[in-house]
Amino acid sequence: MRILYFSFFLLMISIFPVFAYLDPGTGSMVVSAIIGAVATLVFIFKGWFFKLFGLLKKGKKAEDREKVDKK
Repeated sequence: MRILYFSFFLLMISIFPVFAYLDPGTGSMVVSAIIGAVATLVFIFKGWFFKLFGLLKKGKKAEDREKVDKK
């Protein structure tokens, strides 16, 4: 396994010419992917926040009901 990692490392640091063409569409695709990833993270954290808030709110309602029942 070390040989595989070492050979991959050597391949990554080797210097050789790369003939590649990146058109403007590639840049917009990258920007679109970044925007999509950020939007996904926002919705994930929003969902977690509302689930946590809902659990805390349910616990508070149960405490309020107990206080009313004791009176």
